Amino acid sequence: MPVKFIHFSDSHLGASDSLTDDYSVKEEREQDKYKALTTIVDHILEAKPDFVIHTGDFFHRSSPGNAPLVNAIRQIGRLSDAGIPFYMIAGNHDYPKVASTVPIHRIFEHLDNVNIYFNEAYNTIDLDSCTLHVVPHINTGDRLNEEIGKIKITDTSKPNILMMHLSMPIRQEEEIELGGGTFPADKLAILKQFDYVALGHWHRFNHMKEYGNVYYSGSPDKMDLGEIDHAKGYLAVEINGKGLNVEFRELPTREMIKVTVRDCDKKNEGVILNEIAEALKNFKVKDSIIYIDLYDLSKMSYYDTRRDEIEKITEGCLDLRITKKLRGGEDTADSQGTRTQESLFEDLRKAFTDDKDYIRFQELTEKLLAEIENERAQNVD
Repeated sequence: MPVKFIHFSDSHLGASDSLTDDYSVKEEREQDKYKALTTIVDHILEAKPDFVIHTGDFFHRSSPGNAPLVNAIRQIGRLSDAGIPFYMIAGNHDYPKVASTVPIHRIFEHLDNVNIYFNEAYNTIDLDSCTLHVVPHINTGDRLNEEIGKIKITDTSKPNILMMHLSMPIRQEEEIELGGGTFPADKLAILKQFDYVALGHWHRFNHMKEYGNVYYSGSPDKMDLGEIDHAKGYLAVEINGKGLNVEFRELPTREMIKVTVRDCDKKNEGVILNEIAEALKNFKVKDSIIYIDLYDLSKMSYYDTRRDEIEKITEGCLDLRITKKLRGGEDTADSQGTRTQESLFEDLRKAFTDDKDYIRFQELTEKLLAEIENERAQNVD
């Protein structure tokens, strides 16, 4: 009998936009995450799969505000009411770093057909149609390796599906996602024993064919400039007598546009503005987020291209971010003089020659960011 299910991940409810101080922009970007979840649930109710799996980071932080909680209960409640089983594991963003903190996932315990795993341990769930193996986020690397070492298939008479929230030990430089842990390289062979491996943490859809039926569904919405070229969506999966069928179903997302103008010290304002206008001709500017990089400026021409003139060209966009860089300059600054997070993380990744050191750096930085997010949430809520 075929098994049909939906796999999605990294909803990051409550995330807004870390690169702007404009409250209205933050609010719109937060709403984008709720709209994406609602759309996925709409599709699920129409498709009527056997069950749904979510591989972590349902919330953006471990102490979400009122809006993400209300939206989460409303949408997961729709699945519960429809009798569609929902299985979710904790991610590094929504699982607390302090043992005494009650995991927010307990808020779903009153809902029928909703099953959340956040006990930092390997678990198996024996269903009529398949066996689910789950490894939620685990805060320490040693404990993660210990639990992954327990993964074992005991019944091959029905499909086996593995759910995890972590990084794979290759191509990490391509996926800047702090924290989450890393699957041990010496245990990769076991992944090929599974009919399907559902991964969360990386935000780009990715079939890691070298390890078998291993899939990152990616996030349903773009988080920042680093995901400007990502297609976003969820996976519709079927396991039957003929094998595995995985369909990536793309969701509409807010347009993100990046325009780069080089050799600005050799061009006057009119030429630069014309290049920007030409670059935007093939995009929908209204309600979009636009990044404009003006490179190779001289000290004399740094202020020649005025923001108000660029705003005329980009009228109707949700947010406009202008980055200026002097010719030969080391640092890129935005219009407020602050450096973008993406450029900082890219430089930091290059500074590490040892992957173990970088993974340790990821773990420590994630803890610090979580503390900052929690303090910010307390100040806002």
